[in-house]
Amino acid sequence: MAPLTPPWELLNLEIEKIKAETNVIIIDCHAEATAEKMSCGYLAAKYGASAVLGTHTHVQTADEQILNNTTAYISDIGFCGSLKSIIGMEIESCIEKLLKVIPTRLEVGPLKEVRINGVELDICQKSGIAKSIKRIQEVLKLNDEVIE
Repeated sequence: MAPLTPPWELLNLEIEKIKAETNVIIIDCHAEATAEKMSCGYLAAKYGASAVLGTHTHVQTADEQILNNTTAYISDIGFCGSLKSIIGMEIESCIEKLLKVIPTRLEVGPLKEVRINGVELDICQKSGIAKSIKRIQEVLKLNDEVIE
Protein backbone atom coordinates (compact mmCIF):
# COMPACT_ATOMS: atom_id res chain seq x y z
CA MET A 1 0.00 0.00 0.00
CA ALA A 2 1.10 3.51 -0.69
CA PRO A 3 1.95 5.49 2.47
CA LEU A 4 -0.88 7.53 3.90
CA THR A 5 -0.49 11.17 4.83
CA PRO A 6 0.00 11.31 8.62
CA PRO A 7 -2.70 13.37 10.36
CA TRP A 8 0.04 15.51 11.92
CA GLU A 9 0.91 16.89 8.49
CA LEU A 10 -2.70 17.98 8.02
CA LEU A 11 -2.94 19.68 11.43
CA ASN A 12 -1.38 22.96 10.32
CA LEU A 13 -3.54 23.08 7.18
CA GLU A 14 -6.74 22.54 9.16
CA ILE A 15 -5.78 25.12 11.79
CA GLU A 16 -5.09 27.65 9.02
CA LYS A 17 -8.54 26.97 7.50
CA ILE A 18 -10.24 27.52 10.87
CA LYS A 19 -8.25 30.72 11.51
CA ALA A 20 -9.95 32.23 8.47
CA GLU A 21 -13.14 32.25 10.57
CA THR A 22 -11.99 32.44 14.21
CA ASN A 23 -8.86 32.72 16.33
CA VAL A 24 -10.29 30.45 19.04
CA ILE A 25 -9.40 26.90 18.04
CA ILE A 26 -10.09 23.98 20.39
CA ILE A 27 -8.87 20.54 19.37
CA ASP A 28 -10.12 17.22 20.75
CA CYS A 29 -7.14 14.87 20.54
CA HIS A 30 -8.72 11.41 20.84
CA ALA A 31 -5.87 8.96 21.43
CA GLU A 32 -4.79 6.17 23.78
CA ALA A 33 -1.23 7.22 24.58
CA THR A 34 -0.43 10.38 26.51
CA ALA A 35 2.74 10.78 24.43
CA GLU A 36 0.62 11.11 21.28
CA LYS A 37 -1.65 13.62 22.98
CA MET A 38 1.26 15.70 24.28
CA SER A 39 2.94 15.65 20.88
CA CYS A 40 -0.33 16.82 19.33
CA GLY A 41 -0.52 19.55 21.99
CA TYR A 42 2.94 20.94 21.30
CA LEU A 43 2.50 20.72 17.54
CA ALA A 44 -0.92 22.40 17.65
CA ALA A 45 0.50 25.10 19.96
CA LYS A 46 3.20 25.76 17.38
CA TYR A 47 0.48 26.21 14.73
CA GLY A 48 -1.70 28.50 16.86
CA ALA A 49 -4.38 26.34 18.51
CA SER A 50 -6.02 27.80 21.62
CA ALA A 51 -6.50 24.47 23.40
CA VAL A 52 -5.81 20.76 22.95
CA LEU A 53 -8.03 18.56 25.10
CA GLY A 54 -7.22 14.87 25.24
CA THR A 55 -10.00 12.30 25.35
CA HIS A 56 -10.47 8.51 25.23
CA THR A 57 -9.25 6.98 28.50
CA HIS A 58 -12.20 8.32 30.57
CA VAL A 59 -9.84 9.09 33.48
CA GLN A 60 -9.08 12.75 34.09
CA THR A 61 -5.37 13.55 34.23
CA ALA A 62 -3.74 16.16 36.47
CA ASP A 63 -1.41 17.67 33.88
CA GLU A 64 -3.36 20.76 32.80
CA GLN A 65 -1.01 23.51 31.65
CA ILE A 66 -0.47 26.30 29.15
CA LEU A 67 1.96 25.17 26.44
CA ASN A 68 4.28 27.82 24.98
CA ASN A 69 2.32 30.48 26.90
CA THR A 70 -0.46 30.18 24.29
CA THR A 71 -2.26 26.83 24.29
CA ALA A 72 -4.27 25.20 27.08
CA TYR A 73 -3.57 21.47 27.36
CA ILE A 74 -4.67 18.40 29.34
CA SER A 75 -4.00 14.75 28.46
CA ASP A 76 -7.54 13.63 29.31
CA ILE A 77 -10.54 15.70 30.40
CA GLY A 78 -12.19 12.65 31.96
CA PHE A 79 -15.84 11.64 31.64
CA CYS A 80 -19.34 12.22 32.91
CA GLY A 81 -21.18 9.17 34.17
CA SER A 82 -21.81 6.72 36.98
CA LEU A 83 -19.50 7.20 39.96
CA LYS A 84 -19.61 3.55 41.02
CA SER A 85 -18.62 2.10 37.68
CA ILE A 86 -15.79 1.18 35.35
CA ILE A 87 -15.59 4.12 32.95
CA GLY A 88 -19.35 4.56 33.24
CA MET A 89 -20.31 0.93 32.81
CA GLU A 90 -21.72 -1.45 35.45
CA ILE A 91 -18.82 -3.03 37.38
CA GLU A 92 -19.96 -6.68 37.31
CA SER A 93 -20.61 -6.71 33.55
CA CYS A 94 -17.10 -5.30 32.94
CA ILE A 95 -15.53 -7.95 35.15
CA GLU A 96 -17.59 -10.70 33.48
CA LYS A 97 -16.38 -9.56 30.06
CA LEU A 98 -12.79 -9.60 31.30
CA LEU A 99 -13.05 -13.07 32.83
CA LYS A 100 -14.99 -14.76 30.01
CA VAL A 101 -12.98 -13.15 27.19
CA ILE A 102 -16.07 -13.18 24.99
CA PRO A 103 -18.20 -10.32 23.74
CA THR A 104 -20.56 -9.26 26.50
CA ARG A 105 -23.11 -6.48 26.57
CA LEU A 106 -22.06 -3.80 29.03
CA GLU A 107 -24.72 -2.02 31.05
CA VAL A 108 -24.58 1.58 32.22
CA GLY A 109 -23.60 1.89 35.88
CA PRO A 110 -26.02 3.12 38.56
CA LEU A 111 -26.92 6.80 38.28
CA LYS A 112 -27.62 7.66 41.93
CA GLU A 113 -24.19 9.34 42.04
CA VAL A 114 -22.42 10.68 38.96
CA ARG A 115 -18.95 12.00 38.28
CA ILE A 116 -18.69 15.18 36.23
CA ASN A 117 -15.28 15.87 34.68
CA GLY A 118 -14.29 18.61 32.29
CA VAL A 119 -12.26 21.78 32.04
CA GLU A 120 -12.92 25.48 32.25
CA LEU A 121 -10.96 27.50 29.71
CA ASP A 122 -10.23 31.22 29.64
CA ILE A 123 -9.26 32.14 26.06
CA CYS A 124 -8.85 35.63 24.64
CA GLN A 125 -11.42 35.87 21.84
CA LYS A 126 -9.36 38.38 19.86
CA SER A 127 -5.96 36.66 19.94
CA GLY A 128 -7.03 33.04 20.55
CA ILE A 129 -4.42 32.73 23.30
CA ALA A 130 -5.36 30.65 26.34
CA LYS A 131 -5.04 32.46 29.65
CA SER A 132 -5.93 29.53 31.91
CA ILE A 133 -7.21 25.97 32.15
CA LYS A 134 -8.86 24.60 35.27
CA ARG A 135 -10.01 21.02 35.86
CA ILE A 136 -13.64 20.44 36.83
CA GLN A 137 -14.25 17.47 39.13
CA GLU A 138 -17.64 17.10 40.78
CA VAL A 139 -19.67 14.28 42.24
CA LEU A 140 -23.43 14.80 42.20
CA LYS A 141 -26.08 12.79 44.02
CA LEU A 142 -29.17 12.49 41.86
CA ASN A 143 -32.70 11.88 43.01
CA ASP A 144 -35.21 9.75 41.13
CA GLU A 145 -36.86 12.81 39.54
CA VAL A 146 -33.62 13.85 37.84
CA ILE A 147 -32.90 10.34 36.53
CA GLU A 148 -36.31 9.92 34.90
